[in-house]
Amino acid sequence: MKLHRLIHKAALAVALFLSLNVALRAQSISGVEAIPPNTPDVNPTSKWVINVSFVSVPIPTKIKQRFLVDVDDAKIIPLEDFRLSVGDKNTYTANAGEPLEMATPKKGECLKFKKHYEFRASVENEKGDKVLSLGAGVDLLDENCSQNDEVKVKAKSADDADVYLSGELNGAHKRKTSFTTEIKLQRYSPISANWRHTPFFTLNASTDPDADPDKMELGWAFRYVANSAYFDHKVKLESERDFGNTNLIYDTRFTFLPTPRPKGKRSFKIFPDPFIGGEFGKNLRSPLKAAEGDGIARLLIGADVRLAFWVKKDSDEPDINWTTSFVRRWLLTDELSFEADKDGKLQLRRFGTNPRDYVSSKVSYKLSKFLNVFVEYEWGQVPPSYKLVDHRFRLGLAYKYKFGVK
Repeated sequence: MKLHRLIHKAALAVALFLSLNVALRAQSISGVEAIPPNTPDVNPTSKWVINVSFVSVPIPTKIKQRFLVDVDDAKIIPLEDFRLSVGDKNTYTANAGEPLEMATPKKGECLKFKKHYEFRASVENEKGDKVLSLGAGVDLLDENCSQNDEVKVKAKSADDADVYLSGELNGAHKRKTSFTTEIKLQRYSPISANWRHTPFFTLNASTDPDADPDKMELGWAFRYVANSAYFDHKVKLESERDFGNTNLIYDTRFTFLPTPRPKGKRSFKIFPDPFIGGEFGKNLRSPLKAAEGDGIARLLIGADVRLAFWVKKDSDEPDINWTTSFVRRWLLTDELSFEADKDGKLQLRRFGTNPRDYVSSKVSYKLSKFLNVFVEYEWGQVPPSYKLVDHRFRLGLAYKYKFGVK
């Protein structure tokens, strides 16, 4: 019976990743760029130039409709002379039928739109039996801003950040002081128009045995950026901070990126990011010798939901973020689960394939460009040791940013 369930779960995993492969091969838009009139070298004309990059690139006869949308005013802006670019056969270029509105930049700032613009297109698929509706936001090109100078820019959340550091110190009379920290380090670099890669390191740990996920990861990540999704592939060491329980894991995850709601400029927005994926590998070191060297296979499903609130109406980034994350792992092979006693020593708690859940909810308030104060709740279990985080509450400071271009 156990073998039958394992075969059934493996078949579901194969079906899952075949469907992801089909999804990534579907027609999408990788980027839309708007160049203001009278920009030296790139657009000496008196009209706005719009450049659109497709994945994969359709022939002109497959594109049935194409236009811009002024989302704030619910208005369609026609595109004129839409054609393949002479210098880049992966890009279509056109002129906007009317001017796009730009905000007045402050001293030292790059140009930005006053309104939110999107590109929309109806594209026939390769077989010619279906018309796909595609869309993407429009980015404003500012030639006066250096495109190569890397700087620190604000990160919306811990998941969005390239560098994230948080910590706290808890103590009381006649009670042992506990330390808690969360660290994330990464730096994505482009490989091609759609692929990115980075080495990474993460640590989430505490000296409090009842609130210690004790999870450390280091490895290399590759990300395929589609029109409304990420497809991540990671090869990593998944370990406790002392390497007492260590796994070698291939982690693959498909994250959907639906359009935030409501559209346009509002005092709040909802960003729902559901994901599915799998983790496959082998145990390298285990406190239980009988489990050392065992194979690992997990399916996972979950979602990150971020509610963003703007207190200052003229701010580009939200002042308050409330992020709730949930993930459930279905174990296809037996894995260990531990619990720390009052002295911090590990006690074997469970050995099997029961699903393991983890949930966290964090509200953060922006104190400055890179510094936030936050309160967070956590419950559940994460690999490799699945120590139970038993309703942990945290209040602390977080320093975070991501790399960008100025």
